Amino acid sequence: MLKFARLVMATGAMLFLTAQSATGQTHLSSSFILNPPGLPLNYFLFAVTTGGLFQVRTLSTFRNGPGYNDYNDPYIWLFNGLSTNGSGLGPVVALDDDSGGLCGSANPIDACITIALANGNYTAATSMFFATEAQARSNSPNYCCYNNMGDHHITLEVNSVNGSATNLTVTPEPTSMLLLATGLVGLTGVTRRRRKIDH
Repeated sequence: MLKFARLVMATGAMLFLTAQSATGQTHLSSSFILNPPGLPLNYFLFAVTTGGLFQVRTLSTFRNGPGYNDYNDPYIWLFNGLSTNGSGLGPVVALDDDSGGLCGSANPIDACITIALANGNYTAATSMFFATEAQARSNSPNYCCYNNMGDHHITLEVNSVNGSATNLTVTPEPTSMLLLATGLVGLTGVTRRRRKIDH
């Protein structure tokens, strides 16, 4: 009876640990269409709130049409910092081109980065084909041999093995400036009122 009770307790502890591990995992996903030169790259912003092992990968569709019949060949640049257009990003953390097969993708030339990430903000810049660091930092066209071949449907995933992360958005710069200007106007009005009251 005692052995049975210990077995039940051990099994319960294992189930609890499994549940804790599963609920602590992160799965972030963003689907988008790239069709250069109008949409050269996509920028996915996320924050790691609990450091750990992460997988950043693309899942792209098979393209069919006149003159081409193959997979998309996306590229990922992973940067420190946040940006919706590549401007002002921090150092490169990692990059990948054709490791999709290692991450279970049906497309062997999908991109996949498996890496330990510390707490902080990150941006994954995804292109439909190879992109240089300069192109990733400036959202420049990088369509190369895939020009005029229609829409490229790509999904970017951020999955954690034992860490956690969350999606982020950045207020566009014009909006930030408008908010700042509105605040300054309001502050000026308050200052003038105080001066009138003092006199």
